[in-house]
Amino acid sequence: MFTEMDKNKVLKHKPCFVSFATQKGGAGKTTLTILVAGMAHYVYGYNVAVIDCDEHQYSLSRMRERDNSIVYKSETLRRIASDQFLTHHKASYPVVGTKVVDAHDIASGLKQADGSDYDLIFFDVQGSAGTTGWISLLASMDYIFLPFVPDMLNIESTEQTMKVLKYLVESGESKTVLSAFWNKIDIRERKDMIELGNTIIRELDVNVMSTMLPMLSRYHDKLTGTTTKNDVFMCTLLSPTNNLLKDSCIEELCEEMFKIMWHN
Repeated sequence: MFTEMDKNKVLKHKPCFVSFATQKGGAGKTTLTILVAGMAHYVYGYNVAVIDCDEHQYSLSRMRERDNSIVYKSETLRRIASDQFLTHHKASYPVVGTKVVDAHDIASGLKQADGSDYDLIFFDVQGSAGTTGWISLLASMDYIFLPFVPDMLNIESTEQTMKVLKYLVESGESKTVLSAFWNKIDIRERKDMIELGNTIIRELDVNVMSTMLPMLSRYHDKLTGTTTKNDVFMCTLLSPTNNLLKDSCIEELCEEMFKIMWHN
């Protein structure tokens, strides 16, 4: 767990551009963006913005609209939102939808209400190396975290993404700090895939994070009108409740990510 001193540590510069990246769908990029951005903003006190680059669906922007509607109609959720604001003194982080090719310029010009820079800007980047602007956008990130899922198709896809990004760093075209971690795992069943993936990651000289996220059904549990104060997990307006954070390893992932950002 972080101490108060840890939480008060500052990033090396602002705004800091961060993304979860892989070319294959289903690795959890949008889910991770929602959870980590929410923890960073509502719990750890960073000033956060999110850029939704899913130009075919804008799924994160649509989720924000849906969350707003559900919270507005629920007295219980309105009370939770009010308590969160009074505790953390944080309004909801902005979600800005844009095309991949425009995302960097829009994020670079984004300011808080008082004109100051955001601490962290998360990019939910969909698409592949063939998407216009995809490579240049990822090359502009300060930190990229690559989620590996223990099946062969996902490992091969994320390996290819990592090779592209590693080439950009080694050629001097990018200064991005790369780290990889495991998502959606059952350690009892997929040790072979994890060992294979770790070998690939280390051969590319990329940091393997110690945090592993388990496969849990709650990652699909979006806000509904019947959500109670103990059931909040996947939401763009509210931080996850402690009882659902407990064995999700999201808190551990956040803390490991922040330590990487402080020291690189």
